[in-house]
Formats: sequence, structure tokens, C-alpha cells
Amino acid sequence: MGQSHSDQSFGQAAIGLGYVTAAQVEECLRIQAAMRQMGLEEPLGDLLTKKGYLSPQYHTNVLKKLGVQTSPIPGYTILGKIGQGGMGVVYKATQTSVNRAVAIKILGGNATKDKTYVARFLQEAQAAANLNHKNLIAAIDVGVSNGIYYFVMEFVTGKSCREMMNAQKTPLAENVVLHIASQMAEVLDHIHQHQMVHRDIKPENILVTNDGVVKLCDLGLAKSTTAMEQSLTQEGLAVGTPYFMSPEQIRGDKDVDIRADLYSLGATLYFLLTGKHPYEGKSAAETMSMHLKEAVPDPRKANPQIREDLAWAIQKLMAKER
Repeated sequence: MGQSHSDQSFGQAAIGLGYVTAAQVEECLRIQAAMRQMGLEEPLGDLLTKKGYLSPQYHTNVLKKLGVQTSPIPGYTILGKIGQGGMGVVYKATQTSVNRAVAIKILGGNATKDKTYVARFLQEAQAAANLNHKNLIAAIDVGVSNGIYYFVMEFVTGKSCREMMNAQKTPLAENVVLHIASQMAEVLDHIHQHQMVHRDIKPENILVTNDGVVKLCDLGLAKSTTAMEQSLTQEGLAVGTPYFMSPEQIRGDKDVDIRADLYSLGATLYFLLTGKHPYEGKSAAETMSMHLKEAVPDPRKANPQIREDLAWAIQKLMAKER
């Protein structure tokens, strides 16, 4: 098969570490052989990563075991996995040129074959690059290396609002929620000024750093409100998270604007103050139907300690009429 010693060593090391199976290595070696017949060269490690059999972190680990000082993404050393979303995995890494910690989102193996996922992934990077605000995760770099789509961003030490809720197992204090709401209002205003809509405001996407700075993340669903860039979202397709999704998103309206983000912010604040979602159906479909048809609930019924003016503000944010 013309297999190089380095590929043989890589395959044996990856199997020995328990990262891949012998069958997966053999499959990629067959692909590699077919590519060579066409005059193309591709290292075994890169093929295993492209196929989704080997994560970038494990790729790096194998190379380290072999004494190779490199990374699947040039200029970065991947340190470990810190999260996983619908489109990919997020890793902590070091940007070697300036020795700083960064977060790298890498598009998942199967998602790289889907043009819609690739477009949304690149859209997130472009959206982040066009925005510059203290309450947004800053974009650093974006690119493709050996078939791996990656997006490098600011690394933030802190917790998401969801993690904060899970840790204390009770609603957040009112002053904490007001602090979060104030900074979220600022960043949503900034996004709106750039004619964009986030479309996925929820507790998981709101981080609070150790210094108390609120950071909105995950612009994977962000969309321009200009007509030219609305083609990525098809009318009649609901995009978002059911518990916090606005009625217009549920209907799949094409002209979604900043009011959708305000609705989702209201639903998020409701959750942070009560520990319950505004609407909780037995299924995602039932929950979405409740968003469409039922009146906005008074958060004081779930938590009587909430101030009247704050409860009114949440209901105002979640007003059904646009």
C-alpha cells in the first residue's frame, strides 16, 4: 500500500491509546491509498480527524506520544475539550505566537459534509468578527486546516447562567439577575445597531466571568436583518431553543428582528428568577404551541418575592404582539 513509517506509527499509537479502532485505521489507509493513485497525499492522522474518528485533541496527543511537535491547527496547541454544541466541539488551546489561552470551536466530523452547517459555522465567525463589544466573546481567527473548520475566540473563565443555576439549585438573587439583564440589554442594543439578531438567547449562552462581566456567546444562529443575508433561513423553519424561542421564530417567519431576542431575554430572566420555564409542555412541540397561544405568565406566581416592576418588565419583553 505504500504506507509510510510515520503513518504506521501514528495508526499503532492511536489504536494503542484506545482513541480509534483497527477497522477505522484500515478504512482510512484504504482511502489514503486511493488518494495516492490520484496523486494526492494526506497523512493518516488528518484522514482520521476528517472522518470524525479522532478528535483534534486526541490527534495532538498521538503526535506528542510520537514526539512530533505540531498541531492539527497550525499556531495552536489544543489542551482539552471544554464544551460541545450542536455544530461542533469547543477546546481550550494555547495560541503559540503570543502564549495566550484561547477557545477553539471545531466543526464536527459529519457536519463538515453539510453545506448548511458549514455556512452557519462560518456565519458565526463572520458575525463575531463584525461585532466588537465588551459583553461579546471576541473573535480571533477563523480558517480551514487539513479539512478542519475552526473558529478561534477569546477564552473566558466563568460560568454560564445555566451552570450558576445548577450549582446553587435555587433561582438567582434579584440583584444578580438585574446585573445580567443590564449588560444583556447593552450587548443586544449593539447587535441591533449592526442590523443583526442573535436568535438563541438562553441561559447556556450567557456567561458571567469571574470578574462579573456578562458575555453573550454562540452566534451560530445569528442572522443579518438585511434582505441580502436572509437566504440562509428558510421561511417556515423554526430555529432556536423551544423553552426560550419567540413566537415568530416558532412560526418560521423570515423577518425576525431584535424583538425576537428581547422575547428570549424575557423568557431567560423568567427562568433565572423562578427556576422554571415560562412554558413547560410535555414535548418540544407542545412547549412551542404554548409560546404561540398562551398568555404570558406572571413570574410572581412562580416566585412571589419578585418585585412588581421587574415582573412587569419581563412580561413586557415577552409580549406576543410585535
